[in-house]
Amino acid sequence: MSSETSKLEIANQALAHLGQEPLLTYTDESSNGNAIRTFYNTARIALLEEGNWSFATERVSLAPASPVPEFGYTNKFLLPADFLNVDELLDSGNSPIKNYKIERGHLLADKTEIRLVYVSKDVSEGDFSGKFAELLAFKLASLSAYRILKSVTEAKQRVELFETQLFATLSNDDSGDSENKVVNSPTWTEEV
Repeated sequence: MSSETSKLEIANQALAHLGQEPLLTYTDESSNGNAIRTFYNTARIALLEEGNWSFATERVSLAPASPVPEFGYTNKFLLPADFLNVDELLDSGNSPIKNYKIERGHLLADKTEIRLVYVSKDVSEGDFSGKFAELLAFKLASLSAYRILKSVTEAKQRVELFETQLFATLSNDDSGDSENKVVNSPTWTEEV
């Protein structure tokens, strides 16, 4: 999408996937508008966590923080406030770091300096790639489908459609927009 992408456009694409009329404003107080707004940020963050999106990538060097971990690792590093997930982790010589753990906003490792490439949650709709905006509309439709359509069967179909789209994007992406990642299916129960 272009820099003109907005929450309203993404919300209306999600509603179109559900066969619903578009909203006139993002703050529309209709039941569909409320459903979309309920799930929007959750869908956005969850989708950002699914891949290493180039438009959301940040780089930072980290120095050890105090106090050091009591055991297991020699140092801990405070993660940036906008951190979502690791894209790449390097030592001061630019060698990949494989042995690390993330706990309570810190990265633990046996290193004295870390170079972190990560996915940031602080991105706006104008930054989104076209693929991401399209997937976000599918994700939003899948999360709000039951609330809008009142059918577990329809909701399951929307989840399956989203997962198919996500798998296809992450498996076939040669644009550098996102790296491959395994997609796990949620478990559903039928209506009683």
